[in-house]
Amino acid sequence: MPTHSYRIPAAGIIAMLCLSVFDPNQAAAKDPIKGIIDSFAYGYEVKVSINGTPIPIIRGEGQQASRLFSADHPMKKQASPEQQYIFILREGNNTISVEFRKLEDAQTPLEVKLEIPDRYSKPLFHLRSSAKKSAKIDRSFRIEKNMPPSFRTVEVNDKNL
Repeated sequence: MPTHSYRIPAAGIIAMLCLSVFDPNQAAAKDPIKGIIDSFAYGYEVKVSINGTPIPIIRGEGQQASRLFSADHPMKKQASPEQQYIFILREGNNTISVEFRKLEDAQTPLEVKLEIPDRYSKPLFHLRSSAKKSAKIDRSFRIEKNMPPSFRTVEVNDKNL
């Protein structure tokens, strides 16, 4: 009885191993959160905290932005102590606190946005104020693996401050 042997090219073996090990649902479940906090605050002093952690780069009197990541992001262990504040987002419930004070020379509205572009096509949080001289607000938001169909941005403006 003849025996047959099959030779599979090395690239084929690697592809088969990758397909057998790669589970897209598992990959999505472990996908770390990657966000951006952006402040457009010419003529304002601003303080922002997320989940109780101050974001020191957001301070107002100009435009500042910072990348933010999940609290369990794999790169957190390699970050310097000064950079630990960027690892603060978490799946599920989160909080954001924004405190601002309008300076005498403010001529443009204050805007603060939190976005997670890999998961959401709209900002999770958006503050816009031009009339208030000062305020401190606290809001909650949720981060899901995928943007829910009923998702609505947490909008804060002069009317609901």
